Amino acid sequence: PTHDQSFIDIGAYEYQHVKLVPSTVEQVDILWVTEKENQSSNGADGKTWETATSDLQRAIETLRASRNNHRKEIRLLEGQYQPVYTINNNLGFNINTEMHNSAVTLPSSENYGVASLTIQGGWSKSVKGQYSIKDYPAYLFSSERTGVSDDKLSHILMVDCAQQVTSCRSGDNVLHYYKDEVVPITLEGLIFRNTKGKKHTDSDGGECNGGAAVFYKPQYKKTDENTSTTDLIVKASNYYDSDPCKSNLYKKLTIRQCDIRINGDRTDANPLPAVTIGAGGGDA
Repeated sequence: PTHDQSFIDIGAYEYQHVKLVPSTVEQVDILWVTEKENQSSNGADGKTWETATSDLQRAIETLRASRNNHRKEIRLLEGQYQPVYTINNNLGFNINTEMHNSAVTLPSSENYGVASLTIQGGWSKSVKGQYSIKDYPAYLFSSERTGVSDDKLSHILMVDCAQQVTSCRSGDNVLHYYKDEVVPITLEGLIFRNTKGKKHTDSDGGECNGGAAVFYKPQYKKTDENTSTTDLIVKASNYYDSDPCKSNLYKKLTIRQCDIRINGDRTDANPLPAVTIGAGGGDA
């Protein structure tokens, strides 16, 4: 099961399933994430620097499920972040924008989507508001965990599905619409390290031959939750600039000021690339 369907307790202080509550600044929804939660706070809901959550995967899922046409931003405090959930046969962080939460409250009966998703490292854990990628590094790394085989350590971050899915209220129901575009994703100021990256097969039987640090899967259009096509999605969403001449500013994937270190199994005769970007969704 995915993290949406189950929780795994791994410590006395982590992941006590506090509801995450983003703060909103100028139509940007923000969640703060830390390596170790502040025990003196009233609850690690991710809303502020003081109440940062330690569950990066759940922060990703909370923001991509809160469809309100806002940009989404995760701010990582300095520290080391290791995936703890196995999703789609991979022990890694996972982005899947089509998954939705029926409990999400939509502002009105209009269609709402996600303008973009950014994961940004470089925030100080000791000085509030202090930002420096150099001084406050955020490491995303993969390593062995009890009960997890080596073939599930392939990707630190996998973008399973970036397709834009909008939602609207219709009476007591929530309707979902699959668009021919993807949600722009930005990775900024992160350090990736995965010495265990190998080829693996996902839960659909597809081969994932690369991306020890980041694997952006080919983006094939779905017309609804149960119907896939062989057509590639052709563009990225552009929620916050109505000028079509500027649409090329919004790429499907931007990797900015990231450090890709020691990625891929060095004992393999055919080592995998650190970053693999599949087709579909526009330019990267």
